[in-house]
Amino acid sequence: MKRKLLFAALCVVSALVFKANAQWTDVTSTYINNPSFELGDEGTPRSTGKSFVAPYQWTPTDMPTSGTHNFCVLSGSETGDTSPSGFGTTVTPSDGDYYYLARHSWASSLTTMLSQTSKVALPAGVYFLKIDYKIAKTSGDLNPKGYMTLGVKKGESQLGSSNSAISASQNNTYFNTADWTTLRVPFKVDSEGSVDFIITFNFNPESANIPQEAIIIDNVRLMKADYPAE
Repeated sequence: MKRKLLFAALCVVSALVFKANAQWTDVTSTYINNPSFELGDEGTPRSTGKSFVAPYQWTPTDMPTSGTHNFCVLSGSETGDTSPSGFGTTVTPSDGDYYYLARHSWASSLTTMLSQTSKVALPAGVYFLKIDYKIAKTSGDLNPKGYMTLGVKKGESQLGSSNSAISASQNNTYFNTADWTTLRVPFKVDSEGSVDFIITFNFNPESANIPQEAIIIDNVRLMKADYPAE
């Protein structure tokens, strides 16, 4: 009996190794508009500066339109109030010349989203969605415990989601010097159909009395496996 169980376990491990060694194809351009936030409203590269705006082709939900926040596309050379920490630091984008900043200040909690529906239907298959990010509480003594969620839905069905690291106190140069982190969401499409790609910013969920919390994102990518969905 033990030998049968061991054989079964080895079969499972072998299957996992095979999947891990699969080849992946970048299919981002087929399904996602403006994945690195390089395009402006007219489809040309530009920075929006300090504004309450979503990137071109991405739809905002519950985004503030005033107050002590920043929601904007920035270039790697911009500094001042529009920089993630507000200390005049510049950020090297993960991809291209632009990235996206989401920053929330003071004691309230805030959940806001960016989303878009796939340009065309995804065929059945195995995929993963990924995004590069940096997150920090940039001043104050209390930890607001904010985080980002990356998700994929098909209609009302959640195909997959993953949470980023929780924000933590950082010094004034963190966004300028820290490496980008990649968040991945594996998911499977059983039958061809359109899906929604959703980026959720969960700021200060415990309403800590902190001055600000910031998340920057860049380089959304969709990868498809070379083996079919089972």
